[in-house]
Amino acid sequence: MRALLYIPLTVLAVTAGGWAVSRALDVDPATFELVLAGGAALAAGTLAALPPVLVRHSAQPAVAQAALASTLIHMMGFAGVAGVVYLTKVAVGQAFPYWLFAFYFSTLIVLVAALAQQIKSAAPAGPTAPATRH
Repeated sequence: MRALLYIPLTVLAVTAGGWAVSRALDVDPATFELVLAGGAALAAGTLAALPPVLVRHSAQPAVAQAALASTLIHMMGFAGVAGVVYLTKVAVGQAFPYWLFAFYFSTLIVLVAALAQQIKSAAPAGPTAPATRH
C-alpha cells in the first residue's frame, strides 16, 4: 500500500516545512516538541497502514472495515502519545500540541486518500443469497 511510503514522506515534509517557516519568521521551532510529535506521527501512521496491507486482496467490505480500523488506530495512536506525554509530565513546551495537530491532520489526509483508493480498486463483494419472503 502506498501509504506506507507516503506517510513518512508527509512527516518529513511537515517537519521541514514547519521548521523552515518557523526560522523564516524568527520563531523558535521547538525542536524537541517537533521531533517528539514527528516520531508519534511516524509510529501511528505506520501502525495505521498495517490493517489495509493485511486485507489488500480482499473484497470491498473487508477493505472498508480495515480502513475504518486503520483510521481508529491512527487517532488512538496520537491520543495515546499525547496522553503519555502529559500524564508522565514530560517537559514539553506549548508548541507540542500544535505540532501534534499538524502531523495528525497531514498524515490523516494522506492515509484516507490511500485508503479510499484501495477501497475503490478492491473487488466488489460477491453475490448474496436472495431474500425470500415467507
